[in-house]
Amino acid sequence: MELLINIFLLTGTIIGAGIFSLPEILNQTGIYFYILLFLLAFLSSYLGIKYRWIIKKTKSDNQMPSYITAALGSGWGTTSLILFTLSLIGALTSYLLLINEQLGNITFFLGLTWFILLFNLKQIKKLDSFLTICLLLAVVLLTAVPQNSTKNIATAIQPSWESLIKAFGAILFSLTSFSVIPELSATGKPNLAIKITYTIVSIIYILFAQTVNPSNKSLILSSVVFFAVITSYIPMSFVLEETLTKDLKIKKLPAKLTTLILPAAIALFGIKDFITALAITGGVFIALLQILIIFSYIKLKKSLIIFEKILLYLSVAIFLLAALAEIYLYFV
Repeated sequence: MELLINIFLLTGTIIGAGIFSLPEILNQTGIYFYILLFLLAFLSSYLGIKYRWIIKKTKSDNQMPSYITAALGSGWGTTSLILFTLSLIGALTSYLLLINEQLGNITFFLGLTWFILLFNLKQIKKLDSFLTICLLLAVVLLTAVPQNSTKNIATAIQPSWESLIKAFGAILFSLTSFSVIPELSATGKPNLAIKITYTIVSIIYILFAQTVNPSNKSLILSSVVFFAVITSYIPMSFVLEETLTKDLKIKKLPAKLTTLILPAAIALFGIKDFITALAITGGVFIALLQILIIFSYIKLKKSLIIFEKILLYLSVAIFLLAALAEIYLYFV
């Protein structure tokens, strides 16, 4: 039973707004989409297990920067805190861009979420399990209903390197589970739960990418988008506000205003494309955080078998090259 609870918790957290980028990524990259998905699902699962080991070893507070600090020192802990904060801002911006693309505008959504966040209505979190169930059921329904948009798994597309780099970041974002891994029950075989969950998520992502066409807007699709975003946006906003106040020592009012206004300002006046926002957040901030997790594990583990050492340093090379490519693509 505990194993099932862990699997449900992981699956509900991983599957979110990022899933809506996958059909377009498949259109742009063809069979390379499956290669990237399987590679990043494997790395996310593998490093999720290593992250779980770091958590047990350090016994710090359940925020990633505290684990990095315990393993690598305060300097790298501060770096991870900055990256973690930027990843939260990037994620919130991405969610708003998705709402804008799928529902036409973000005014109603901002009004609803700002009301909840302004008055600290944290009891809304009690609805999270129910909303997550609604989301998963709606995703299954979407993939089950024929939409005349099934794509060929062997589509012979020769994507540009820009499309591949964008796909890498967006898929990595869609597979991230940093926030929930510390919450897994120790008696629920967490390592097995991580492996099973990433297998399930990969299957769902493939089916979704092949069968759902986000450009064919419908009431079901709009409902799924709304559930996917609101189940992530509100709790992530609380995490950002707490990170700004507790970790960065910003006063409560400026922290709250930053949480409310900054993602909305970027979505309205900065980045205009949902997938681009995902790619930057996943390909730069999350990729660099994965590297810090790897080095934390290496530092704490000390003795590694040769295969494990090769795989870990190969992962560092993959994430570092991807992050540099994302930075070159979007900022140079």
